[in-house]
Amino acid sequence: STKDHHSTLSPSSTPSILPHLLQSMRLFPSAALIQEHACGTLAAMALRRPANARAILDAGGPRWVLLAMRRHESNVNVQRQGALAVRNIVSRLLRDLPEEEGGGGGSAAGGG
Repeated sequence: STKDHHSTLSPSSTPSILPHLLQSMRLFPSAALIQEHACGTLAAMALRRPANARAILDAGGPRWVLLAMRRHESNVNVQRQGALAVRNIVSRLLRDLPEEEGGGGGSAAGGG
């Protein structure tokens, strides 16, 4: 339907893969390769793109990344891609926080 089509549009009016990517993570939680590549794609989507990082956060992406990492804790590739995804999402969003919110976390999260 038209409503469904519009719900998957990004702010730039181009179709977004994000809902489908997260759905694949939900549907195939035990498939390490799917989890690895989904985490890698989320990491790439968030890299230097604050609007994408916010969309991933709003869609619940970090939850699925962490679940993948927990489920595949001995898979180095899932861990690496998951850590990159978390890093890229967080580093984009921390820069958008007002100083009083973002400044209390210590200098390790800052810099750049």
